[in-house]
Amino acid sequence: MDELHTMIADIYEAASVPDLWSPTLDRIARPIGLDGGCLISNPPNGAPNFVASEIFRPAISFLVENRWAVSNSITARTMALNYDGFVTDLDIFPDLNDYYNDPVYLVFGKRFDAGFGTGTNVLSPTGHNIGIRFARRLGGLPTQRATAQRLDLLRPHLARAALMAERWAKQRATTQVRTLEAMGMAAAALTRAGKLVVANANFEALSTLFSFAAFGRLRLNRTALDARFAEALAQLQAGEEIKSARSIPAPAHDGAPPLVIHLLPIWKQGRDVFGAADLLLIVTPLNRQLLLPIDLLRGLFDLTPAESTLTRNILAGDTLEAVAQKSGLAINTLRKRLKSVFAKTGAHRQADLVALLSGLPQLLDE
Repeated sequence: MDELHTMIADIYEAASVPDLWSPTLDRIARPIGLDGGCLISNPPNGAPNFVASEIFRPAISFLVENRWAVSNSITARTMALNYDGFVTDLDIFPDLNDYYNDPVYLVFGKRFDAGFGTGTNVLSPTGHNIGIRFARRLGGLPTQRATAQRLDLLRPHLARAALMAERWAKQRATTQVRTLEAMGMAAAALTRAGKLVVANANFEALSTLFSFAAFGRLRLNRTALDARFAEALAQLQAGEEIKSARSIPAPAHDGAPPLVIHLLPIWKQGRDVFGAADLLLIVTPLNRQLLLPIDLLRGLFDLTPAESTLTRNILAGDTLEAVAQKSGLAINTLRKRLKSVFAKTGAHRQADLVALLSGLPQLLDE
């Protein structure tokens, strides 16, 4: 019983420290003859997140990236049983020939050495369907009902830990945007579907720039800007990750100063399956008549060192011909480089670029 209490304590600790989920899943699996486990959170709108034992991380990553986490026979059969506890593969595949001929086994199991197991589903109040599964490597015997019954002792605690983790994840997102507010920044936390999780007062003051589109997605009230924002969200929806910050320049409009809208990924150690937000959106105004430093150009617009140097020269008043003469580079090389700068900043000509970048961000001037 002491071992059970220790395991329960580990579950609740993992709820508040996401990178503890993987070793906790291992400690649950191994005493009952299984090799590891995973939790996959399927939100009502958006792509799944997961945590998994190291041994099964490549397998679950493949499952999520190929959208099998939402629609596969094991999940469908488990949910169809509507059983309030763990079910084994024998429960959902009474005829093992069906299991051996199933795509999950033929494609997923064989490729990633994932074998028989037992799983359950938990529906959270926020609508997330959380699949929990423990399994052994390929080649072992089917998991028995006694193993599932032992896991049933932990199921209520796993469910409660999930609810706690969701609340704490929301609190972490709130803390992040409020910290940025204290630094004078307008910021909001968003899901990968673009839904607003929380925003600070500085962000809410930008009501003329933002509104809400279908399904609650945050919308930029300028068509070209919103198209770039929607493109970034679409990549996330397709299972791609935003590897670095994205910057969307917003030229001066209707008396408002030029702005840069930054999308920053919220990195979750241990792939926090219950993370309330996937992106931070930060708005920085450009409103001082000072020349932008090269390092700041790189950071604001994801420019390469060569692109930021060229941009700095143009802001200083140099023509492409003058830059070519000073640098010894071919004019065609510089034109290609400038075209890349235009794509990243949203400018269409040098005059637009100068107008957009004619100030130093007030919030980053110290």
